[in-house]
Amino acid sequence: FGQDFEDMYSRAESDPRIVEAQASWSACMAEAGHDFATQEDMYAYFWGTDTGGVWVEGEFQQRVNEVVTWPEPDFGEFDDVVEGEGSAGVTTTLIVEGGIGEDGEFEYFGPEYDIEELQPLIDEELAIATADYDCSKDMQDVWEEVYKEIEQLFIEENLERLMAFSEQNS
Repeated sequence: FGQDFEDMYSRAESDPRIVEAQASWSACMAEAGHDFATQEDMYAYFWGTDTGGVWVEGEFQQRVNEVVTWPEPDFGEFDDVVEGEGSAGVTTTLIVEGGIGEDGEFEYFGPEYDIEELQPLIDEELAIATADYDCSKDMQDVWEEVYKEIEQLFIEENLERLMAFSEQNS
């Protein structure tokens, strides 16, 4: 059903109600000072996108990477392995980032950053997240309505195939 599902979701994305909701979201975000055509554009800005099988980090993540660094340890082992018994008696292994310090004690080391350099990025992320939340309130209801309709139509159009698939895989 792979291609059928892709077609179904393409129909949903081109539904006039979805198109209108996305345009309203974009206008609301612009009013709040954030220029994104779609939520996908916003997510790509933050985290990145897969372009032709190659991951490209988002602009925001690149800026974070300029401010936050991970130090290379110059003592002991980089990872400490901690074993324990998990649920149902299964032994679990946890690798803890850190090393053995000069005093012989395990020391965790994590990211290094200057909070004054990082704070504007924190503020930007919070502002965009808040605007997205405010601008998305009605969008979820529209998506749910459209997807229920499209999925119900898919079931009606493919009931025999779905029943045959269910019988073959039960």
